[in-house]
Amino acid sequence: MHEVSAQVWQNLPTVDFRNRFFIEIWKEILYVDTPSFYQAKTMNTMSGAAEIIDSVDDYIGDPKNGKHLAAMIEDFRELWKSDPVAKDVYSNLHNKISDLLNLNENSINKTISLEIKTFCRLIISKEREYFDALKRSLKQSVLGCANLEQKDRITKEIQNLSKSFIGYLLWKGYSPTYLYNRMEMLTRTKNYGRRDFNAQLNSVLDKLTTRIHQYDVYFAIGTLQKYLRGIEELLDVHFIQYENQMSQEHFSKISQGLTTTTLAKITVSSTDYVSAAWEANETLDKAIDFIAIEKPMHKVEYSPLCFTKVRIGTIDHRHTINIGRLKQFITSKKTNILDNIDIERKSQFRSSIRLDRYDVLTRSLRYLRIAKDSTSLEQKLINLWISIECLFEKTEGNIISGISKYIPRFYAVNGIISRIVYSKSLLSKRLNTIPEKIIEDLSLSKGKFNELSLEEYFELIKIEKNRHEIYSELDKNDEQFIIFRLIQFFDNINDSQKIEERLANTKKDVERQLYRIYRLRNKLAHRAFHGNVRPQFVDNLITYLLSAYSIFIYFSSYDHIKGFSSQDTFNIFEVSYDNIISSLEPEKNLKISI
Repeated sequence: MHEVSAQVWQNLPTVDFRNRFFIEIWKEILYVDTPSFYQAKTMNTMSGAAEIIDSVDDYIGDPKNGKHLAAMIEDFRELWKSDPVAKDVYSNLHNKISDLLNLNENSINKTISLEIKTFCRLIISKEREYFDALKRSLKQSVLGCANLEQKDRITKEIQNLSKSFIGYLLWKGYSPTYLYNRMEMLTRTKNYGRRDFNAQLNSVLDKLTTRIHQYDVYFAIGTLQKYLRGIEELLDVHFIQYENQMSQEHFSKISQGLTTTTLAKITVSSTDYVSAAWEANETLDKAIDFIAIEKPMHKVEYSPLCFTKVRIGTIDHRHTINIGRLKQFITSKKTNILDNIDIERKSQFRSSIRLDRYDVLTRSLRYLRIAKDSTSLEQKLINLWISIECLFEKTEGNIISGISKYIPRFYAVNGIISRIVYSKSLLSKRLNTIPEKIIEDLSLSKGKFNELSLEEYFELIKIEKNRHEIYSELDKNDEQFIIFRLIQFFDNINDSQKIEERLANTKKDVERQLYRIYRLRNKLAHRAFHGNVRPQFVDNLITYLLSAYSIFIYFSSYDHIKGFSSQDTFNIFEVSYDNIISSLEPEKNLKISI
């Protein structure tokens, strides 16, 4: 995440802590390397209602889909009850819908499911009213009159409304990259002109509408140029000479490394230029797939960069997008769960990878590699799912039952460790130097947070008086966002009961997401479904997969046991689960016990 310097924060025309906090929350939610549990949720009130409508149709078609429908209803029920905007917009229906959603898998039948579908359609019918109310509430939370002493309530409200607002925009087709870049309008003083912060924020948010514009998107084609220009048009892709379409400068930029004069032009309707590039790329890939019928021995090469053009009002907007790099971002993060494992364990694991028990891992890694090399989101998702399936091929029941039994637990445990790592990273960047009083009290030989090991950091931060000393130093620099993150994190692990609750909630969230992705995977694999694969789903699958890999590494100490299988690893994890939880309690040392 691009770090804004203290000097820049001081120069921005912010009024109070809420303004900066909002910017930092927004950037965190959308930043590609933010841990997934702090990123935007894939479900919001509108998308959840639409998802239930589809799930009801699937259930009516095949009652075996009842479990998935129940999971989606449970997910939506919690969201519906906690959404203050929905309570206002749907005041006459809110209690009725809440009661209707209060059911489980055993109580679902055709009549009830159709009634739920009807109410979900009513929810979506007021979508515009809901969106306008959500935007007003978000503005009010950041700009309106408030008792600024109530920082805990205010920061939670801004976070929740921001997540709802961003989640809605992503569902409507906005690109996370575009939304992230929009926030740069609030962190660069030159963008303000004569506006104050209130006017600038209103300008930024008001331009985020659900209006659709027609974008022309261009890719440079490097092979089969004469053949493709002879086709002229295939599946809404026009193959043309670049003259009269763009300047030589823009053409040279997108045709880097290709000897060509040919363009693929695709016109798409989209919310923003980045999403337009994604959609056009999918359309181009589909056309290239059909070209293989006539030219099976040839590969159509096209530029990783594309050029977008749109006219809004009387102004032409032009952008060059490296869509190839955006694809790589999805499967290549700077940090991941495996970075949290110590060198000794990784060394132990490397000495064991020739064992037969790791055949499943070898196959899984192959499909991970294919997913990374794939150019489409659909292929990335399919291959990542296969990569996960490889690990659980010997579990009892069908494949989704095995995956949904273990992956949520793997991820939940890794998630708490990742939260500790993330909080350390934030402090290292923002505070850097450990407060003098803490250094004296603990007789530390190290003076900076980034010099501490994870165990040393946890030993320091788990002591309440140390945290308050840190909060005091952060408050001097108006670092309310970091204070909020640290408080929120330790609220989740300050005793064994809170840890159990955090793990249980994470497991439940991951299980629902797995069923959501599994449903999409089945559409892709069995119904020739194309498009509408959200980058978040791909990101989630990678994180889930890496959490499973981490278990293999952690439990490689059992490799000396003859005939020890991958399923044995999962069984030992089940037995060790309570010990792992215990090691995360504040009064204990940070150590994964197996």
